[in-house]
Amino acid sequence: PQLAKEWKWVEPNVLELSIHSNARFSDGTPVTVEDVIATYNFFVKEEKDPSPRKGFMNAVEKIEKVDSETVRFSLKEADVSFVANLVVGILPAQLATSKRIESQSEYVGCGPFKLKSMDINNIVLERNNQFFIQENVPQLEHVQIKIVQDESTRFAKLLNEEVHLVQNTVSRDKLPSVESKHQDKL
Repeated sequence: PQLAKEWKWVEPNVLELSIHSNARFSDGTPVTVEDVIATYNFFVKEEKDPSPRKGFMNAVEKIEKVDSETVRFSLKEADVSFVANLVVGILPAQLATSKRIESQSEYVGCGPFKLKSMDINNIVLERNNQFFIQENVPQLEHVQIKIVQDESTRFAKLLNEEVHLVQNTVSRDKLPSVESKHQDKL
């Protein structure tokens, strides 16, 4: 959403998005309309091993360049939820169209954080000082994402303050334990 300078429905089934001209990927290269189109076309054209996000692009008839800052999405029919579903990370066109990313150094994005390292248990993101909206450059220097498969272990880490946020939840019946331990912080 931050990449879009503005968006408007020019017809009930045609959306035009203008991107910020000063947007940069974490390696300093400019984000272009071609990058945006290639990223969304990945979801439209993906057939083998489809992404779980592919379904939101089923309504798309065509994605095209209007000018150097504007992309047009033509839908088969009007879809009021379409804008909300556009929240995906934009990749450089050569990555969005490639079959495989060979190394971590190829992971380039245009968000407020960039990939520092990744293994089976952790992902470490560091502040992207190239982020084009300077007032939104994060104050945090890095964020560590711990991949914890087991629900009981996730719960124990949350309870012991080893993690600050849990995605993919813990069972609802365990929440009172967290609330009572941290009542003074609520």
